[in-house]
Amino acid sequence: MPSFLKSLVDARIEAAREDGTLDRLPGSGKPLDLKGDPFDAMMDRMHKAAKTKPRAVSLKDQITAETARLAELVDPEARRAQMKILSDLQTRLAVEMEQLSRRR
Repeated sequence: MPSFLKSLVDARIEAAREDGTLDRLPGSGKPLDLKGDPFDAMMDRMHKAAKTKPRAVSLKDQITAETARLAELVDPEARRAQMKILSDLQTRLAVEMEQLSRRR
């Protein structure tokens, strides 16, 4: 950071300290909660910013939808094809969950 910018930031922080602005912040004087997993926190922020879901959650949603679709089918061939789709999704979810457990 250039020195002029650092001086400006330091001056603003000092002014906020003097006028008590920093004393009225939420959680002021309380310890930080550092119990969470930094990797999980980072992934949560990334998913929230991108408005996406974790892969495991998406797979579970797909499994729920495909299970409902299977319940509606009567034709044995169509049911067999749907069960293959469902089986593939369940395998992908199992692999994803295994990878998640290895990261910890």
